[in-house]
Amino acid sequence: MRKIGKITAAAEVWGAWRDPIEVSVLLFGGWLAAGLFAGWAGAVV
Repeated sequence: MRKIGKITAAAEVWGAWRDPIEVSVLLFGGWLAAGLFAGWAGAVV
């Protein structure tokens, strides 16, 4: 079971390295969402 988890994690890391554009989009999306949420929270407070 633990071995399968390691293989899955390695596959995910490998996939991430193979597709840096997707990772960049995800990171940018997360950063944008965090910025929007912070702005919204600041406006509410």
